[in-house]
Amino acid sequence: MKGLCLKELSKTYKGKVDNIALKETSVCYHENQIIGLLGDNGAGKTTLLKSIINIVYPTKGTIYFNSKNLQTMRSKEKAKLVFFVAEGTRSLWWRLTVIENIRFMCQMMWGNWDSVKSSLDSYLEVFGLTDKKDVLVGKLSRGQQQKVCILLAVVSDSPLVIMDEPTLGLDVSSRQEIAEMILAAKHKSKTKTFIISSHDMDFVAKVADRISILKEGKLIANGTIAELQDLLQRKYTRFSIMDELNDEQARFLRSEFDIKKINKENGKLFLEVYDDLSLKNKIIDYLRNQGIYIESIQEHDGSLESLFVELQRG
Repeated sequence: MKGLCLKELSKTYKGKVDNIALKETSVCYHENQIIGLLGDNGAGKTTLLKSIINIVYPTKGTIYFNSKNLQTMRSKEKAKLVFFVAEGTRSLWWRLTVIENIRFMCQMMWGNWDSVKSSLDSYLEVFGLTDKKDVLVGKLSRGQQQKVCILLAVVSDSPLVIMDEPTLGLDVSSRQEIAEMILAAKHKSKTKTFIISSHDMDFVAKVADRISILKEGKLIANGTIAELQDLLQRKYTRFSIMDELNDEQARFLRSEFDIKKINKENGKLFLEVYDDLSLKNKIIDYLRNQGIYIESIQEHDGSLESLFVELQRG
């Protein structure tokens, strides 16, 4: 299969108390896809990325790319296959200029400098870096440094591009530009696979073909945004109430109003109901007539952020 496959990938960090960072994660991604990798801090995202690029060695499992075992591959061959855009622009040489960075990476990693050189001016123009091409990377703004990283991903011959928090610290305009650049790179290449780890839900929703969500080291969801919405029954409304429900009230709500869920979190009671305006009004009327105080009403709209919160909650 063309693309990236993880087979029962696990990683345990040994210590006084063992830390299980990944738990038997198995998933396959096809070529020419952009994958958004989501999860709270400590969910296992960074361990997963570092396992792919051999900074971390898994306790168990195998990683294949284009049916080749990445873990047994020679370092030189793997360096050509996988390009890693590290968090915080650590992929760059700060004491080299923009052009020197690009030439150095192309010559050292892929040997494609001659072909890149002929079209470099057009790339620099698209990325808004023409007037910065002879400036030391260390003197560029954070957004400009990130653009250089993305430009390297675009001109690389690597069929697998991994990005860790590519929009960290960027303004809205720069995030939008980088999203457009990544989509253009995918369209131009036709074969590149992108794995993007990020907390920026809006950015991931714009670029990703598929979403993978990790929780406590385990893959809990994988699919398109539409597929995840279907999984969670799309839109719903959440009522937060201050009072307890007696058994009769709980039974009535479940039987008459098709309640999705009644649960208690941090001392508060929550009712969740599928999106139906008439039904929601009837629930409001019933709770009011029963003297039950409604603290808040939240609409969960099926956005990626709402889906993420729902999946993380259980």
